[in-house]
Amino acid sequence: MKTRIVKQFICDFCGKKKYSISAMNKHEKHCTMNPNRECRMCILNTGAPQNLEELKKILPDPIKIDSDGDGIKITNRKEILEAMPKLIEAAEKCPACILSTIRQKGIFLNLTGYNYTEEMKKFWIDYNEEHSKGDYTIYD
Repeated sequence: MKTRIVKQFICDFCGKKKYSISAMNKHEKHCTMNPNRECRMCILNTGAPQNLEELKKILPDPIKIDSDGDGIKITNRKEILEAMPKLIEAAEKCPACILSTIRQKGIFLNLTGYNYTEEMKKFWIDYNEEHSKGDYTIYD
């Protein structure tokens, strides 16, 4: 039997674990739970990251109650749903910034009606169409 001791690095923001310090440094810089994160999508798209503190002001704080062992329930879902279009507009439709804002406010993603996966697909389709400008060759 072989035994080896390894160092494990844990994200200060979300608890994700990695075995490489360089990989963890890269993750922490862009982690959606990091309040000072650098959004690669915003830099790619607009050249400047969003101000997450301003975006967080748009969403209401979740009102949580613990109900008889059924888990935590959020009682102000209507207010959260009403604020989502304002958040999407203010974040210039950046899926990563919208997800970061929701997570940092402590709101469960499924309560927002926001589909991160679909919005990422749309973002990349739009980005690729805008930046390709038809400069590609089709090989037979």
